[in-house]
Parts: sequence; C-alpha cells; structure tokens
Amino acid sequence: MNILFIAYQFPPLNVGGSHRPLMFAKYLPEYGITPTIITLDQRDYSVVYTKVNRDNNQLKELSDDTHICQVKSDNLIRKRSNRFISRFPEFFNEAYYWRKDFYKKISILVSKKKYDAIFVTAPPFSILKLAKKTSKKFDVPLIVDLRDHWSLWMTTPYKSYLHYLLVKNSEKRVLQAAESIITTSLVTQSDLIKHHPSIRKSKFNYIPNGFDNQILENEKIVFNTKYEINIGYVGSFYYDPESRDMMFKETKKKTLLKKLQYTPRKEDWLYRSPYFFLKTIKQIIKNNPDFKNRIKISFAGKKENWLLQMVDDFGLSDIVNHVGWLDKQQSVEFQKKCDFLLLTSSKVINGKDYSIAGKTFEYLKLLKPVLGFVTNSAQKDLLEQLGNSLLLDPDDHIESSKKLEQVFNQNTEFILNKKFAKQFERKKQTQQLAQIIKSCNKRYH
Repeated sequence: MNILFIAYQFPPLNVGGSHRPLMFAKYLPEYGITPTIITLDQRDYSVVYTKVNRDNNQLKELSDDTHICQVKSDNLIRKRSNRFISRFPEFFNEAYYWRKDFYKKISILVSKKKYDAIFVTAPPFSILKLAKKTSKKFDVPLIVDLRDHWSLWMTTPYKSYLHYLLVKNSEKRVLQAAESIITTSLVTQSDLIKHHPSIRKSKFNYIPNGFDNQILENEKIVFNTKYEINIGYVGSFYYDPESRDMMFKETKKKTLLKKLQYTPRKEDWLYRSPYFFLKTIKQIIKNNPDFKNRIKISFAGKKENWLLQMVDDFGLSDIVNHVGWLDKQQSVEFQKKCDFLLLTSSKVINGKDYSIAGKTFEYLKLLKPVLGFVTNSAQKDLLEQLGNSLLLDPDDHIESSKKLEQVFNQNTEFILNKKFAKQFERKKQTQQLAQIIKSCNKRYH
C-alpha cells in the first residue's frame, strides 16, 4: 500500500513538529504501508525560517529506500518584508509560496505510481488546503493529523472577527473533506467536536505523541537528595510578551485597528513560560538562601530576550544557564545529567488547555522525575496518570515552594504507571495509524 505523506516540517529540519512524522515514516513500512514523504526542500530552510536548526542524524532512522520528495519554496521571509503582504499572513503563508512546486511534484509522483491515501500533518495549517485539493483531484482518501489546535490556537488575538471566521471555515472544510482526523490530545478532539457539530464524530481518532523503541524496565523513578540540584528544560516555551499584552489589554486602550481584534477564547501563555517556576525558585531561596548555591537551572533552546529579562527580574541569572539549541543526541545527554525536568502548560481562562508537550515523552523515556507547573489541562491529566511527576500549582508559589523544598531535601520515589506508559511507544502508535489508513482506504472505495 502506497501513501503520499505530506509533512512540511521533517528532518533534517530540527523543530518540535518534525519528530512525530519521522517516527510514523520509520515504522509504517513494518505494517505494509510505504510512505512517499513530501516535505520542504532543505535548501530552502533559510528562506522560510529566520534561524535554522538541522539534525542530519535523524534521517538515519529511516530505511535507505525511503523516498523523500523535496518541494521548493519561494522566499517567504523576503516576501513578507513587503508591507502589504505582511498585513495578510493568513493568505500569504507557507502554502502560498510552496504550492507551485508542490502541485508539480505531486502530479509527477501520481503519474508514476498509484497512491491509496494521503496523510498530512500540521502545522503549518495552510498546507492542509493543498492536501485537500490533492485528495479531491486524484480521488484518494485524506487523513489529517492535527498536532495542535488550528482556529483555537490562541497565542495572540485574531485581527478581527472576520479573520477568525475565515480560519474557522477553512478548518471546517478540511475536516469535512477528511476521511479521518487525528488529534494528539483528547481535549483537542473534544474542542473540535463542539466547535464543528456537523462533523461526524466517528471521524476522530486519538494518537498522542510518544517515545521511540524503549522498554520501560523500572517502575520506580528515584531522586536521591544531594547538594547540587540540576533542573533542565528542552525546547521552546511558545511565549511572546507582546502577544500576551494584546490578548489581555482592554479594547478601549488599543489603537484604532487593534480595537477590531477578536479572541474566541482567552489563553494565558505566561503560564507556558517558566515565570511561575522561577517565582517558586525565588521563594525557595528566600526561605533558605543556601539553595542559591545548590540549585542549577539550564534551558536548552533559543535564547529569547524576554527569557533573559524574566530570569534577571527574579534575580536568578547566577543560577541559570542558557545552553542554546541541541541536536537529538545532545538533548538526550543533556537530560540525562538533570535531576529534574520541567514542564509547563498554558492557561485557558474558564476552560481547559489542550496541549501535551512532545518533550513529555522524551522525559518519560529517560525515567527522569518531572516538575509539572501545570494548569487545568491535558498535560496535567497525563502527568497525573503517569505518576512520574511532582505536580505544582503555578497560582500558589508559596505552597509550591514548600513542596519543592521538601522534595529537594529528602530521597523521593515516584511510581510510574508502567502499563499506562507503554501505550506511548511509537511502534504501537504507528500500528494504530496504519489501521486507520487501511480502514479509510477500504471505506472510501
């Protein structure tokens, strides 16, 4: 069985969104499905992303006969420097500058081989329209993999209610065209069903992120107290202070055009940042100054100006190290040296956050205890079930500091729910995906 496997973000591009499709592409052949990978031409990374991180070693995960079709893109960065174009990123997006070579390459592929299905993973969400059009043109079923929310991804407000409706309508059309819709959290799935009641519920499937090829031998995760305590975090926080300001600023205080901004719901991404973790660490040091010599914090990822300022505002610059971007192997070695690994979640006002960070499963694979500064969220639900975490309330830094100080000062044992954890093995998840693809093809024809 052959499928077109559309993943705009795919190795050697080293971003959070490239790991999930890599593992699917790695294991699908074991279940009788051969993917032809359609992805952004690596020679064009620099015209799409302002800073490019590569990890060529990741491609070694794939068999030598894996077919990767690289699709060229126009210079998105240069085009968006145009004042007019920059005002309409909803239209002049990744797909707009990718579509010409995309359709050309797809036509060549389809002329040479019969494909039984199209699998597409997003973000970027704009490529879903290209996949929908391709599915209709060549009459093959479409499987849509949503790694994040689309219309409800609220890091910043929409420019207007009309902009929101346009995105929501695009989302609805793609979901209607899809034979199957896969989400990475049950909260995302529930939100979409409520958001689009006309979409058949049976279309939805849940395949979370996971970890690769690891048998969890130990059920106990132990922290043995010691003088120096190393806490680490890997990846981006997806936080921007200006976007948050726009989300919560009163309409009357906004400039004329920004008064039109619209949010279907409010999310506070300050909670996704390390703000409440740092606030708790500062309280611990205030309670016991000796901890300023004991606690070492390391952030692996892009060194953001807002993060440097946040650390400085809490007076913690002396104990925080910014190690920069790491490739996959470097990231694993970094995490192994940590005593605790940090996780956070954004806060949906009067609601529940959908996101489960992909790094959750990397942490799980290494059997490291997690410090979870999490809100009412899918992330919190998962950590509670796994049992590998100390869950801390970001809105109560006093109580959180007491709990954390107690753990730092004594041997602590976390009991991992091994049976629950094993469902996140990538090979098992890919088997589930293979079953979805085969059943979609059977129903479609």
